Amino acid sequence: PGTANKDAAIFPKRINGKIALLHRPWPDKEKLPPTISNWLKKKLYTWLGIGLPLEEQPSIYISYADTLIGDLQLTDGYKWPEGKKIASPREGAWEEEKIGIAGPPIETEYTREDGTKEPRWLLIYHGVERLHIVTFIVRRIIFGVIKRIFGQKMVVVGTYRLGYMLLDFDNPEEIEFR
Repeated sequence: PGTANKDAAIFPKRINGKIALLHRPWPDKEKLPPTISNWLKKKLYTWLGIGLPLEEQPSIYISYADTLIGDLQLTDGYKWPEGKKIASPREGAWEEEKIGIAGPPIETEYTREDGTKEPRWLLIYHGVERLHIVTFIVRRIIFGVIKRIFGQKMVVVGTYRLGYMLLDFDNPEEIEFR
């Protein structure tokens, strides 16, 4: 509540005595300074889903709270603490446009080469490819034809894929494998 946020899940166990939340705050396009360049950036992002620099693309954050009741009531515009960015889209990768979690983290065991087992958090996440302008135009034309023939509106988006991360069990801000 009180913030544009998607893809949220609470860890099934407390982390160092705190409730931990993975989430994806939506980039606040309204906070950009009022320049022509930023106006164009906001319009491209709003209309096409492109135009934000990699560091501003939707990313995965982690936030902590002591309780879900009392000071964290979900009324009166409460916002979770902003948190720390732990994973971002990667340039040139299948997830260059945006990433987000695909469900709550799963407690699992990681077996080291010496045979010892250690707990880890398995996080399944989704990513979206960045559409290049030629791909966007071709898909827009194809989807326009589909709409005319079948009356079905379609939105031009990149391809969604799934990936996984192994997070440190005691400090899930640390990604051990992606």
